[in-house]
Amino acid sequence: MNFGHGLLGHLNKGGMIEVNRARLSRGLWGTTFFRTDFDGRFAIFKNISEHVDETRNDFEPVPPGTNIQRAPEQIARKSAILSQPAQGDIERSHESEKAF
Repeated sequence: MNFGHGLLGHLNKGGMIEVNRARLSRGLWGTTFFRTDFDGRFAIFKNISEHVDETRNDFEPVPPGTNIQRAPEQIARKSAILSQPAQGDIERSHESEKAF
């Protein structure tokens, strides 16, 4: 695909963009998979190479009253909880340290 008759840039043949979406609730859809794979050139001097695979899952509703200012706080709180090891993982860690 050429832009500006190829002077502004072009994308090579064989590139693709793939997007999969899933219904989360009535009238609400979310992107579950996103893939880009293309190469080209921009304005003669700059090569373009974009190769991304991104999968998203575990969607869940946010509490009522959530706004753009409170959302990062809720994400950080949930990330902190998820990053803590489970009690069984801590016990196994101590057992393996004793073995050495």
